[in-house]
Amino acid sequence: MDDAVEFDAIFSASDFSALGAMLCLQDMQVDVPAQVGVAGFANEPFTELVRMTTVEQHSTEIGKSAAHLLFEGIDHGGSMEMNKEVIIKPGLIIRNSTLKNKVYEIQ
Repeated sequence: MDDAVEFDAIFSASDFSALGAMLCLQDMQVDVPAQVGVAGFANEPFTELVRMTTVEQHSTEIGKSAAHLLFEGIDHGGSMEMNKEVIIKPGLIIRNSTLKNKVYEIQ
């Protein structure tokens, strides 16, 4: 990290790689979250145990919506146009791997 670009947070596309980042930072004696915040994506069950900030993608709701659309299409003989828009908003679960008092302006 000595020659690297300075950063104060890591947002990973998966909770598993965020956990890897947390372990790597720990090995390097970097304080999470005081020096570097870490957040993942998916709200895997282990994130609660390691107190990792994560994004909840509501997988069950996504699956139910997909199944509903599939069965709706089957009920209509497959002739139904499948251009429905379904919006399922993700949720942010803030835990101990990020600081809650830092505010960043997105530019």
